[in-house]
Order: sequence, then structure tokens, then C-alpha cells
Amino acid sequence: MKKKYRLLRIIVPVILLLSGFACSEDFLNRPPQDALTLDNFYQTSEQVNASTASLYGWPWFDLNDKAHWVIGDATSGNHWTNDGDMAQFYQLGVTQNNPRLNEAWNSLFRVIAHSNMVINNIPTKAGASVPAELKNRVVGEAKFMRATAYFYLVRLWGPVPIIENNSAIVFDSKIPRNTVESVYQFIINDLTDAAGKLPASYSGNDRGRVTKWAAEGMLAKVYLARSGWGQSGSRNQADLDKAKELAGDVINSSGLKLKPEYADLFLYKGEDAEKDNQESLFAFQWIPCQGWGTQNTNQAYWAKDNTLTGVGDGWGGYIGPTIDLQN
Repeated sequence: MKKKYRLLRIIVPVILLLSGFACSEDFLNRPPQDALTLDNFYQTSEQVNASTASLYGWPWFDLNDKAHWVIGDATSGNHWTNDGDMAQFYQLGVTQNNPRLNEAWNSLFRVIAHSNMVINNIPTKAGASVPAELKNRVVGEAKFMRATAYFYLVRLWGPVPIIENNSAIVFDSKIPRNTVESVYQFIINDLTDAAGKLPASYSGNDRGRVTKWAAEGMLAKVYLARSGWGQSGSRNQADLDKAKELAGDVINSSGLKLKPEYADLFLYKGEDAEKDNQESLFAFQWIPCQGWGTQNTNQAYWAKDNTLTGVGDGWGGYIGPTIDLQN
């Protein structure tokens, strides 16, 4: 009996050890049951619809926080500041290590990376019950966002790398830059495809998402910008004609119209700016006094105190409009 017991003590562990070696990879590589993965997330219409939700917020935050208005308005002389990093733009002495440039670059490629996830995974991983119309729509939303990010990049940095697959940079971090011409064409291709996939309007909780008219309006702006690139002061007439055609379609067919009073554009609050503003083709809806990365920090920097904002932010004072802009 003792001999049999000793034998079992030897055989059972050996069997267990051998059975471990005999297990197939499929048995060992089990998908997690308590977490979402690429293979189990896009299974319902609700999940597919949610796949683009964050593209309307946090990936853009570092651009919106300071970089967006510093790079544009300070450089053009519309606003003044004595803050060290931001003053470089006002004084036209920006260095390559300026944090506002880093924030803009990182934010825009964050948008591109998230957009790529949607564009590359929805067509192949969405559940069988998800309508084709919805799959096309969210891909259109992602292409609009990716194109918009590249539109900023090409105007700020010129030649930049076009990344369509996030895995590419994992295996080769030395991705070459693409020419300005090829980046513009990439943007045009994305926006053209987006315009064909996006609806003219939304209802319910989806109001505020990108529409066909937003894509056509942005595409008109891209053609207008490209029309002067490399033209030595002249304009490419074909690009101007295309911009006119697209803008005309938006004006005549979208149902949107200009407000009688320009100042009224700045009286909307929160989501009303997108849902009720009859001029708005597309706008991000930032909420004040929320968690860092999701709130509207612009009013915090620009408002002199919180009596102007009506909420607990507003500590401006070191930035403001220039005399030229006020006049």
C-alpha cells in the first residue's frame, strides 16, 4: 500500500506536467473574459457606435489646450502674451523644443492613431448583426478626424509621415516623411470617402457627430489651401473650382445659414453650439470645470476671473488680444 501510494505521488505530478506540455496554444491563449479586446469589442451596434466617441474629445485636448490658439493667433499677431513658451510665437522666435509644438504634434498623431484603429478594425471585426450603414458611418467619422489632423500637420510642418497602420511604427520607428503633395492628396482621399459614407444629419444622442456637410466643408477648405501651395503667388484654378463646387453644395443643400448678427455666434453654451447653431458645420463640445483632458481650458486661460465664466475657473491675465485686433 505504501509502495502504491509512493508510486501515485510520482506518477500524478508527471502526468500533470506532461499534460501541461500537451496543451495546445488555443487552450493556453484564452481571451480575457473580464476585459474588452479588439476581438470582442465591436460585436454590437452600440459598441461600434461608441468606437468613435472619444475622437470628439480627449485626443484633441493637448492641441486645444494652448497650442491651437498660440500657434495660430499669437504668430499672426492677434493676441499678446508675456508667458515664456507662448511669447516665442508672438515674437516669432519659436525653438524646436517649445512644449506647445510638442503638444500639438503628439495630440494630432494621437487622433490619427485612434482613427486608424477604427478604420482598420471595424470592417473586419464588427459583429455580423451590425448594419453595414453603421459600419460605413463610423469609418467615415474616423476618416474625417484623420484627415483633419493631417490638415493641421501639413500646414504646420509641411512634409510629415503618413501612418495608416499603427503597427508599422512599432516595427520601424524611422518612418520617412511624405511630401506635402502626397499628404494633401491623402487628406482629400479621406475626406472624399468620408463625405460618401456620412449622413446629412443625426437625431437623438448622435446629434453633434460629423456629417456629410462637415466633410464637404472641410474638403472645400483643403482645396482652397492647396490651391496656393507651391504656386509662387498664384493659384491653382482647378483647386479653386473644386472648392467653389463643394462650398456651393454645402450652402445650397445643407439647410444651414448665416446668422444675422455675428456676435450671436458666441452666445451659445455647451452642446447648444453644435445642436442649435444654424451656422455650425462641426464643433467640439468641451465642458468647463471637468476632469483634466476633457474640459474646456480656453476660458480658464482667457477669462480674467470666474465672474465671467459662471463656473470655478477663469484665471487669465497673462494673455489677451493685441491692439491691432481690437482696432
